[in-house]
Amino acid sequence: MRYNRVEALSLGLRAQIRPQTLLGPVSVTGTARIGLADREPNGRIDLTRETLAQRLTFSLFHELAAIDESARHLGISNSLVAALAGRDDGDYYRRSGLSLEWTPPELEPQNVKVRGFAEYHRAAMAETDFAVFKLGSDTFRFRDNLIADEGWLYGGQILITPSWGSDPNFVQGGLELTAEAATGDSSMRGPRYSHGL
Repeated sequence: MRYNRVEALSLGLRAQIRPQTLLGPVSVTGTARIGLADREPNGRIDLTRETLAQRLTFSLFHELAAIDESARHLGISNSLVAALAGRDDGDYYRRSGLSLEWTPPELEPQNVKVRGFAEYHRAAMAETDFAVFKLGSDTFRFRDNLIADEGWLYGGQILITPSWGSDPNFVQGGLELTAEAATGDSSMRGPRYSHGL
């Protein structure tokens, strides 16, 4: 479950199977989700093949995404603050497409990720003004959501996150470097801010 100003309460279900294939064991993970306010179905399928040397994941998706994924605006903390206090710090858009991602095997340090993608982006409107601690307020409403440009985006991303030191009694360090290149076409539709009630 999660809560945000686009979906309101969103309920999801995830299932995973690990069938044997001609390529060896493959993990198939399917996620289905729908929000009570926007009523737009979301879905994602991840096909993952892992060997001793690498982990490859091919994904198909049609989902709500946060502009800043690293901030985890679709996670439990932001959901609780939004549902109770009426403060949602995320900005959201809808994306549909596919991606191919390479990472080290799960048991090795996840210090590099390479990802290629083709995604169709479009706007997601705020659809609710309900928060528990704002009940009875005639003036409360969630802030407007940023409006994403509509169109296709094709690109790649490299994420490098080396770290040094594993002894908690000594100095440790880390570094995160991200490089992304993308191209595509988009069309601006409507104002930069909107509120879809």
